[in-house]
Amino acid sequence: MSEHNVDQTAEFTIIRIFDAPREQLWRAWTDPDEAARWWHPRGVSSPREHVDIDPRVGGTYSYLMINDDDGAEYPTGGTYLEVEKPERLVFTWGSPEDSVESAPRITVTLVE
Repeated sequence: MSEHNVDQTAEFTIIRIFDAPREQLWRAWTDPDEAARWWHPRGVSSPREHVDIDPRVGGTYSYLMINDDDGAEYPTGGTYLEVEKPERLVFTWGSPEDSVESAPRITVTLVE
């Protein structure tokens, strides 16, 4: 049997320009009311009562996505590793029970 080496440093960058102040974008990433409106794809809902966000180092977030057609549920969450208001968030992303060591890491950088 051959061994597979997985590159744990694989990454990509997505850049978006928004016609909004950085503080407003920060709220979109850290306020549960805002997150409930957009932390899901079309055809899926994230009811506000299932969105919890504690944006501090070591804090966690979790939300439940529910398929609008069949009711299938997709719990998602992670841990905040860096929080520099209003410019930078680094957090894990995956199932709420994933370990910090094994979950993918997301970095969000907000620039005026």
